[in-house]
Amino acid sequence: MSRHLFFVLFVFALIAAGCATGVVAPTSTPVPPTVVPATAIPATSAPNPAITPGLTVADQEIKEASVTIPSVIAAEPGWLVVHIAAEGKPGPVVGQTLVKVGENANVVVAIDTSRATETLFAMLHVDQGQVGVYEFPGSDAPVKVGDAIVMKPFKATQPATAAPTQSQVQVLIKSFKFGANSTLTIAPGTTVVWRNEDKAPHTVTADDGSYDSGNMGQGAEFSHTFTQAGEYPYYCAYHGGPGGTGMSGKVIVKAQ
Repeated sequence: MSRHLFFVLFVFALIAAGCATGVVAPTSTPVPPTVVPATAIPATSAPNPAITPGLTVADQEIKEASVTIPSVIAAEPGWLVVHIAAEGKPGPVVGQTLVKVGENANVVVAIDTSRATETLFAMLHVDQGQVGVYEFPGSDAPVKVGDAIVMKPFKATQPATAAPTQSQVQVLIKSFKFGANSTLTIAPGTTVVWRNEDKAPHTVTADDGSYDSGNMGQGAEFSHTFTQAGEYPYYCAYHGGPGGTGMSGKVIVKAQ
């Protein structure tokens, strides 16, 4: 065998050996990312030790279903709570509102007036549970200074019920006329008051005879309340007549 042929065979053998040898690349398992748990944020801040909680109250009349507490001092965010009285002690809650750290002036608390007692208790509570949600009984307990709950009683009177006022309209009888405009439009329930300013006597007499003032001298007054919708013509018996004759007028009652 010639050297040339031997060399060719040797090279061919090397190539064949290289193809037969497989190199497998190593595989790796993906590493999941590290999950860092979120840090819990406390619902409320710690009380400020430099602040002493307290309340200032005043006796008052309930206005617009609310009471006003002049001053509330809180060492941490919390609630100003209004309790009704039960056997001389704080009872169920009838209203509450949030207060901030420090002094809160003229705090208005809407209350359930249907349950309000003559004496109410203003009490300071914490806001330790879900922020902004009043939870008592529960986590939002009353605030204490030492062993004493921060609370004060005060008198709260219900507003007086005003007596219904009756609307009145005055018609001046002057220069032989019933007012500047002889036709008057009013609502049901209105009382019309006629006053004679003339020296001559007059009357206010309904066309249908439903009312009659009789003789009215100077300065005399006569009134009549109109309760039903409709038109009510009238006249002066001395200087006019029914049907709009002479000195006459008309009251028109219109429902609102």
